[in-house]
Amino acid sequence: MAASRHIFRDYPNPTFLESAGGVVFDPTRTKIIILYAIEQSEFVLPKGRRDIHESRAAAAMREVYEETGLQAEILPTCMETRATPSLAMFKANNQLVDDHDPRTVADVPNIPRRVEQCKEPFWLCVRGPNGMGLKLIWWYTCIVKDHRWGSFTVDRDGKMYETGSEYKYEVFMLDIDKAIETLTFQGDRDVVRKAVEIMDGNGSEGPEDKISMACL
Repeated sequence: MAASRHIFRDYPNPTFLESAGGVVFDPTRTKIIILYAIEQSEFVLPKGRRDIHESRAAAAMREVYEETGLQAEILPTCMETRATPSLAMFKANNQLVDDHDPRTVADVPNIPRRVEQCKEPFWLCVRGPNGMGLKLIWWYTCIVKDHRWGSFTVDRDGKMYETGSEYKYEVFMLDIDKAIETLTFQGDRDVVRKAVEIMDGNGSEGPEDKISMACL
């Protein structure tokens, strides 16, 4: 039996776990939402485990809502990705005649390409393996889309009240630099910095792709 030229590390279920979360910008995109975990005395980003049969993106939005009490949605950005375009995207750009066109995603080079209006995760954190197995955390750029926005009480420290967040968290809305400074873990700070870099249009260096994720 031939050996693969690639290095593999296999993790059968249940030795791995997927989580998803978001860097949640306020509508002005100048502040982000962070949490204070009361029991742990830690400032963190909203995230949590993906449910069975739930998509990663849906898990991220659900966890944001459960932990912050705020409705949010994934914020399309321009970023690099190795993900291949969908059939609908090829059609929308007149790059396929019909479903039987011989040109397929197999013809798309496996290189990073810059894609506009992209809703893919911008960051993957891998923890472990440890005694509880391997944990994968997918991160998305998000923006608050809550009809109650503007009616919340926010004190001078940025603490928000009556959002409906889970009882074990306090919700804070802070200027981006202040949020980065406040977060407990370096990993969370790095995630926020990358999200801001992408938001500022500096997160992509690959060739410009003609295909827009807006076609999805």
